[in-house]
Amino acid sequence: MSTAGHWRVDRGAFKPRGNRWEPFAAGSTNRLWRGGGPSGDWLLKWYKHPQPGVHPEPEVGQFLQERGFAGVPEFGARLDRRESGGYTTAAYIQRWIPGRAAWDVAVEALRGGTSPRRWAKELGQRIGALHAALASGDAAANPAFCSTAYSVKHHEQWILRVSAVAEQLHAALRASPPTGILPAAWEEARVLWIAGEPRWRERVCSLESLRVGGACSRIHGDLHLGQTLETNAPDLASRWWVVDFEGEPLRPLDQRRALDLPLRDVAGMWRSFDYAAATAGGAPDAAVPLQEAFLEGWNERMPLPDGNWNGLFSALVWEKSIYEALYEITHRPAWLWVPLRSLA
Repeated sequence: MSTAGHWRVDRGAFKPRGNRWEPFAAGSTNRLWRGGGPSGDWLLKWYKHPQPGVHPEPEVGQFLQERGFAGVPEFGARLDRRESGGYTTAAYIQRWIPGRAAWDVAVEALRGGTSPRRWAKELGQRIGALHAALASGDAAANPAFCSTAYSVKHHEQWILRVSAVAEQLHAALRASPPTGILPAAWEEARVLWIAGEPRWRERVCSLESLRVGGACSRIHGDLHLGQTLETNAPDLASRWWVVDFEGEPLRPLDQRRALDLPLRDVAGMWRSFDYAAATAGGAPDAAVPLQEAFLEGWNERMPLPDGNWNGLFSALVWEKSIYEALYEITHRPAWLWVPLRSLA
């Protein structure tokens, strides 16, 4: 690690000299460059919303590399800017992984009218192995990467979050419709949620009696099919890669680094398969074989929580659908029907 004035550099395998960079467009909220030089090909990410504190992406990359987990890009370097009271990570360099997003794999399969379970199960196995690695730290030496029991306090905090996001959707649907949405679609959403208020409030209340065990650990936090890449490698350990451990960029760093249920990541991927089916023009149940295969593969590497795990998972998928509905209202009103058909 080296320091110079207001900057600090933590360098891994990346060598700074002799590299050529060009902008890379990938629909990211951050500024991206792809570069190559004597130490290989790299991706430079300059964060658009930097926050003081430990950034989860380079933190996770370094930890998994130390644990020998090969399914994430190699740590290249991290650039921190000194602020009052600490440092803020401004940029991160990681190994460039040539591959195709699992999103493209899924949409292509669903458009072709096929749903081969093998690759979805493999992807589930890879994510399960990732979760196992993220929970493998020593609680005393590295509490950021350990495993802790899912407690009553965890459960109560989660119910408060579910209730809050449900209230946000309620308020959003009582406001004026956003530009770009058909009046009939907006009315359908309002009827589903506002007229169905007693039902969804009852569902939130029912979570209090949900009895589950299991463990919390570090998770990806924003997992979907676009965050995984398929390469041409023949073996499973080298074929599927997981990227973008930044979490949700607008959430505080301590929330993005918090220990949580790995099943939350699985719920995010479950919903992503549904979006892929919608993009491919498939029926609402077209993604089910892929979703089930993914969960099956994940469960081969990670245990399901004790107790009513199915009820917990259903509630996590429901919560994710509410977040999606809020996102679509704000950013892509024409896509509101996708989370709506899940909420229905």
